[in-house]
Amino acid sequence: MKRIIYGLSSIVLMLLLATSCQSIFDDETSITPQEIEEIEEVDHSAFICFFHPESMPSFPGGHIEMLRFIAGNFEWPQSLQNDCVEGTMVVQFTVELDGSLSDLKIVKSIHHGLDPVCLDIVKKMPKWIPGSLRDVPTRTQMNLPIRIHLE
Repeated sequence: MKRIIYGLSSIVLMLLLATSCQSIFDDETSITPQEIEEIEEVDHSAFICFFHPESMPSFPGGHIEMLRFIAGNFEWPQSLQNDCVEGTMVVQFTVELDGSLSDLKIVKSIHHGLDPVCLDIVKKMPKWIPGSLRDVPTRTQMNLPIRIHLE
């Protein structure tokens, strides 16, 4: 029984390999049909996390509803009332088998005062529709960009 576990250091290594030698990257990181069958045979618990399942997770109601949710729940912090901060924050999280979100963290910040605001928005989100591989729900890691633009 084989399990695929990716850590932060292996992701960075894979990105470096992808930029320097595409053919080696494809050969070493591709999942064969036999490995997919082995994955299907194991308990789909918290140990396996996919980055590109066949069906990606989605916010209930779609992308437009997610944008409405973010806009409706965004509260500008009092500490930044006089500051002009713009850019794109990126929140990383895992969509679990039941659609709940876990492992939330900021992977790109434009101001430390906005980090808790963006994390709170994602924490408040309803359960997502989980990703799947061969119609089996899978844990999937997601990056959600949140653009901050003052008008």
